[in-house]
Amino acid sequence: MIFFRDENKARRQNRHAFRPVLGDSSLEERVVMNATAAHISAAANTANAGMTAAQVRAAFNTALQNATRTIRNFVNAQSAQLFANGTPTTDQINNFRAQVAGAVNATALSLSSQAALLPRSDNTVASIQNALLGSGRNSLLSRIDTALQNNRNLSSATRLQNAIGNGITNTFLGTRSTFNNFFNTTPLNRLSVDASGNQIPLQQFLGGRVISQFQNSLGAFANAFPNVANSALFPNGVNNGTSPSSDLLQAFNSQTSNALGTLTAQLGRNLQLFPNSGLLSSQLNPLLFGSGTGTGGTGANAGFLNSLQNLQFGGANFNSDVSNLFNTGFSNIVSPLNSFFGLQGQQNATLPMTGFNNIFGQNFASSTFNNGFNNGFATTGVGFPGFGTAPTGFNNAFGTGFNNFNTSVNSGLGFNFPTLGGTLGTGGLGGTGIGTTSGGLAAGAGGSGLGAGTGLGLGL
Repeated sequence: MIFFRDENKARRQNRHAFRPVLGDSSLEERVVMNATAAHISAAANTANAGMTAAQVRAAFNTALQNATRTIRNFVNAQSAQLFANGTPTTDQINNFRAQVAGAVNATALSLSSQAALLPRSDNTVASIQNALLGSGRNSLLSRIDTALQNNRNLSSATRLQNAIGNGITNTFLGTRSTFNNFFNTTPLNRLSVDASGNQIPLQQFLGGRVISQFQNSLGAFANAFPNVANSALFPNGVNNGTSPSSDLLQAFNSQTSNALGTLTAQLGRNLQLFPNSGLLSSQLNPLLFGSGTGTGGTGANAGFLNSLQNLQFGGANFNSDVSNLFNTGFSNIVSPLNSFFGLQGQQNATLPMTGFNNIFGQNFASSTFNNGFNNGFATTGVGFPGFGTAPTGFNNAFGTGFNNFNTSVNSGLGFNFPTLGGTLGTGGLGGTGIGTTSGGLAAGAGGSGLGAGTGLGLGL
């Protein structure tokens, strides 16, 4: 089949760069923030208000290019490390495979979340996940397995990089075709409607979905937080009214940091789709990772992560403190988003605690895919990716790749994590890496990481 290219149109589209959440709540469930900084410039709102279908398509094309380059850089860095001390052992190869699979999973989360912003995109989201994570021989994970089964590819880092690189190229060519088919057959402007069916500007529709996804993601994190905390910090998973040990608390704080890093990477990649969204990182960063601490879940200027890690975990009001802190954090963070997109939200809205949607399809959220990592290892309900107690048999390198990938993405987006008492280390190749304690994601066993605080710069 031959396609004729409109060069003028292509040049217009290519001027609008794209950069890369979970959920699907209605537009009316958005919140307006209480009084933190909401001074996004009028120029940003004006630029976004006129975002056209052509610009959206160009943004997604750029997103796909970024995803291809980022995962390739990750694989190349890991391949070089695999051969750093000569021929790798079987265990090292298995850990390499799991670590790269975790990064591919993080890529699937990012691209799926972006695609889910579009109307009638369910089939496109499923196609992206199958292309990257599926069991078919043409999925990226299957191509990586095939490359690792060839002894010739295991003779040097260069050969392994080339073999996996070819798989990345072919996989993303197919994903590009999926996106092109979607944009060629989907009337974006006609489908951009509000909850009452009234047509609204495309940018407003997408902005509403960005906020709804963030609301769903943060709600799923909030819903999982008390159970995971009790399981990680107290004997038999029951809050016994005493303060947890410092070792258990440090391990749980590492999990919390990883979870918030996942949510931030998801939101940040979505925002990259929009012109002038770089203005937001300087506002959101102190709200997410600032040094201020809320008391009992309050404090409009508190850094959300710092407040979470300073909760009274053995206190009688723990559950209500968690609820207050998450709702306050949501209100603070969503206000600049509403302002940026020119949306108006409801006062005093709270996070949902039920009815969550997992961005991953059931085949990738169940226990059959990496022990249920994408559902937070939860046996019931919707958990948060990687946030929970890992069962025996889970390869912690998968979580390492997933979390290190998101950490490096956040660094490239201008989101800077605070130092957490040795659980975080400075990345040697650019960005911040998560250091290893003893035991990965399993609650009470430690944080996950590449070891010795090493990190990866992914060339964003």
